[in-house]
Amino acid sequence: AYEFREFVAGFDAQTGKELWTNESESTYSRFPQSGSPTVIGNRLFILGAGRQARCLDPRTGQELWKTPLPGEFRDEYYQASVLVVGQIAIFNSAQLFGLDIETGKIVWTGDPQKTKGTHASPVLWSKDGRNYVISLCANGHTICLDPQSGEVLWTIESEGGHASPVVVGDRLLVYGNSRKKGLHCYQLSPSGAESLWLYQRLTDKGSSPIVAQNRVYVQGERKLACLDLETGSQLWMANLDMENPQWGSPIAAGNVGFYAYDGLLAFSLAPEEYRQLFIAQINQEHLLASEQYFRDKFRLDDDSLDTEARKTALKNYQQEVGKSGPLKCSSPAFDNGRIYLRLANHLICYDLRAQP
Repeated sequence: AYEFREFVAGFDAQTGKELWTNESESTYSRFPQSGSPTVIGNRLFILGAGRQARCLDPRTGQELWKTPLPGEFRDEYYQASVLVVGQIAIFNSAQLFGLDIETGKIVWTGDPQKTKGTHASPVLWSKDGRNYVISLCANGHTICLDPQSGEVLWTIESEGGHASPVVVGDRLLVYGNSRKKGLHCYQLSPSGAESLWLYQRLTDKGSSPIVAQNRVYVQGERKLACLDLETGSQLWMANLDMENPQWGSPIAAGNVGFYAYDGLLAFSLAPEEYRQLFIAQINQEHLLASEQYFRDKFRLDDDSLDTEARKTALKNYQQEVGKSGPLKCSSPAFDNGRIYLRLANHLICYDLRAQP
């Protein structure tokens, strides 16, 4: 008989030392990816396979509670992260659920049709001292609901995909999974959302845009674009030298944006023009270096090599470098000059402040 297990691990951010591992029984799922854990104070929330809502102590990995979410079992692993609003943890597992963060008790259950979810994570919007939850639904709708009761307050047809919505002030960004659906910007209000602009030159299955200094940075179709948040006008677009990047989201750290797929791209968060700071790849020894460094190492541009030697050089390059990059569907994390990447079998940290 097959046995399925799932793991959550905690590491020292400075040294990489594994501090704890929580191992629990699991079930088969078609996709092994999970949503990123949500840590609020002394609680870590994650949705396990088989509709298991879980809460751990992030200091020790001890399970504080586990709540099976009601509904028909499906073998799809929902990859949305948990949103915590006050004392309510909001889980997206085919539909939305609100759980008490202390006990795991189900406080409310979302309507299975009105709150039918995607892999997009719900997000918080606050207005005039009141909190709201914005969430994408599988029917192409975006909903706004009360986090305390689960009541759906309004619904719009936004054609959002699996990319998580982004809220900046009273602006809402929803990214569709086709050019026709595009990147849509709305003006939020407690009674609804008004369409402001629609950008239709890029699309991605699940890459969420980022906003920095009133500019929107969006990835899709091996391209990266910068838009004006107010008008939706394109300020620049650049081609990415990566093989079919998708699903992973860029992040912003100060004045620098990072995007990880085949390798790691760093770019300036500047509206004037696209400025690549570096693009690097990772080899089997986890060396992070420029593509040119590895091309020189494997003599890929050496005209003195004959046909067979070129084939061998390319094969060695692809074996050592081409298969060692960041895990697909994952996004980097950044803290205090260090960037953390999930590889296929490792978690790795690079100090970007260090001088070579």
